[in-house]
Amino acid sequence: MVSEVPGFDYPSFFCADGTELPVSARISKKARSNRVILSHKGELEVVISSRRLGAKRALEPNQIATFLEEKRLWIERTARRIAPHIENHRQGLAAGLPTHLDFPPLGELWHIEYHPTAAARITAKRSNTRSTTRSTTKQATSKQAASRHTTEYTAAAPTPTEQNPKRTLCLHGNIENEEACFEALRRFVTSYAKEQLPFFAWRTVGELEAAYQLKRHPKDITVNNRKSAWGVCTHDGHIRIDRRVIFLPTDLARQIILHELAHLTHLNHGQAFYEELYSYEGATHEAEKAVKKATQYVPAWF
Repeated sequence: MVSEVPGFDYPSFFCADGTELPVSARISKKARSNRVILSHKGELEVVISSRRLGAKRALEPNQIATFLEEKRLWIERTARRIAPHIENHRQGLAAGLPTHLDFPPLGELWHIEYHPTAAARITAKRSNTRSTTRSTTKQATSKQAASRHTTEYTAAAPTPTEQNPKRTLCLHGNIENEEACFEALRRFVTSYAKEQLPFFAWRTVGELEAAYQLKRHPKDITVNNRKSAWGVCTHDGHIRIDRRVIFLPTDLARQIILHELAHLTHLNHGQAFYEELYSYEGATHEAEKAVKKATQYVPAWF
């Protein structure tokens, strides 16, 4: 659980070379210590551990400023390293509203149409598509659940002959409001990623099962907003994939799934984990390295 820091007013951090980084701060009950996060968007976030705060749950603004100064070397070094990503993000925002959405893991290209109406709220409507969502119930064992999920997702997934070559998303409302349009697009992509990415993930599970390469089976695979990670595997076998994966090249998206599947056997990143990962067909050192820079494929507005 997080909350904003009361009385916080520290709009920007300036690097020695003049680079300006907007700053935000929040309080986290999960964080064990205070830390700084620099996103690929060029935004600094100060995460304050509630364990380090007093009863008032507040910090003086000058304390945050002092903390950032203590982290200056790390901030400036990291800002230089991700400078190309920050610039791509800023250029992407300057480009305005997108004309299409490319979802490589799904093999889909969506065209976007903007229709002005008198409505203040922007609504997004899919055109010429069918839903492939499905519901599940808990099973007795993870292996039974995995087999059931794999079968259901494969059965529900559209075949090539069923796929419409032209997929269109229509936005209606006050389309002069770019931020409202971006928000509508974010809602659609988030919903669609939760609906469709599990098909991609479970197909990967099925491929490993067919090749007798999977030692353990995930209890479930879901999609949410991880923010700081592409995926996570819990100790009890639940895999969570970040919604942004829908924008990545197919080989990188698959590498992320394989990475989390390897965590079913080894939760750390030791030698045994990587031996397990690279035993999977399609997992490569190059893709694992490229995943660390994959934010370049995510649209700036997302």
